[in-house]
Amino acid sequence: MKNSNDIIKSFDFSEAHVDLLQRHLISELNGLPIMTMKIHKDRPVYRCRKHSMNDILFFESDISYRTDKDNIKNLGRCNFYNSSKFYGSISSKEVELGYATAVFETSKLLRDDMDGYEVYTIGMWTANEDIELMGVKPPAGEDKESEVYKELRDVYEEDFKKNGINDDQKEFYELYGKEMTKHVKTNENDKYCVSALITETLLHAQTGIVYPSVQSESKGLNVVLNPMTFDKHFTLKRVMVSDFFKFKKESIFRNLFICEDASIYPFKYKEVTGKDFVNMPQVIEFFNQKGISSDYIIGRLVAQLGMKK
Repeated sequence: MKNSNDIIKSFDFSEAHVDLLQRHLISELNGLPIMTMKIHKDRPVYRCRKHSMNDILFFESDISYRTDKDNIKNLGRCNFYNSSKFYGSISSKEVELGYATAVFETSKLLRDDMDGYEVYTIGMWTANEDIELMGVKPPAGEDKESEVYKELRDVYEEDFKKNGINDDQKEFYELYGKEMTKHVKTNENDKYCVSALITETLLHAQTGIVYPSVQSESKGLNVVLNPMTFDKHFTLKRVMVSDFFKFKKESIFRNLFICEDASIYPFKYKEVTGKDFVNMPQVIEFFNQKGISSDYIIGRLVAQLGMKK
């Protein structure tokens, strides 16, 4: 892996470096020891889609992977241009609601540290059988000792004690881990170039990849799979429509509608009611208890909607 490592460490985002890294990866990844995590049958995987002001309802194709590959003009953490991937989230010890991690990953409010609210449709898929996904090793020297980091490091230690690893391979995993866990703002997608190239290459041989969720401060877990692989292993079971509110450093969900059986088209939603429903006074009270005033909240919402008080 030495040639790939040298290119990664000196990567300058030029076309020449992209081609060179790709060639080295194709030749050097063969024989790389792979650490894996098991996703058990029926384990939920969540993916969400943020609504714009004009969106009313989404269907399965809207909340799964993108099918308009020719319109994918930006790099993602795990995909190159004109390449579609299924990005999802699963529960972890610290984020038990996997859909929370999915929203954290998608939210512009969190990514760019803005105040306001967003509306999401969230799909819950379940695995049709036990599958093994490659795990990303968190980089060494990080101060984020989340349970996710510990879990992935444990997988790394166990697998490589069993299978062995040389110094160049160990360095590659450190470099890949840094790329997969770095913060990237909304308009800085070019910084995904290295992680996208590596992941695209790995997914030619791996079922999928599990990695820490950057937007949840590495407390949640994400997965990425190629579309055909995802279709083979997962089935959509449930759909929700939810609000997400974020002010200063605090955030809260409230679920509005739920479809318990996503096999029926169109989705048959029912309103969330009773003890499971959080009304707006309760949302505001939540933030008040965190020291954020009602006037501050209302002011930010009014500004977001472009209304006059």
